[in-house]
Amino acid sequence: PTRRVQEVTQGEMAVLGYLHKHDNITPSELSEEFDLTTARIANILNSLEKKKYLVRIHDSVDRRKVQVTITELGKTVAVQKKQEIWYPKDWKGDR
Repeated sequence: PTRRVQEVTQGEMAVLGYLHKHDNITPSELSEEFDLTTARIANILNSLEKKKYLVRIHDSVDRRKVQVTITELGKTVAVQKKQEIWYPKDWKGDR
């Protein structure tokens, strides 16, 4: 089955959720936090950036330094996905 572009993988959701609480973080900090290779983090960030859920901001003095910031759309998706996890659509209980 083919995934739609806007769907969020488990790894992407973890990073997006983390960025929602810890904005302006470096990719290497994410790599350490999730115990993932920098290459894997780069793939996740590329995908989330393509979906417009985050932006990378390069340091004005040293362009090699990058901060990752969640966008408003990314915040909305993070909150929505968290609610879907806690309250699945087929769940009949009270909220």
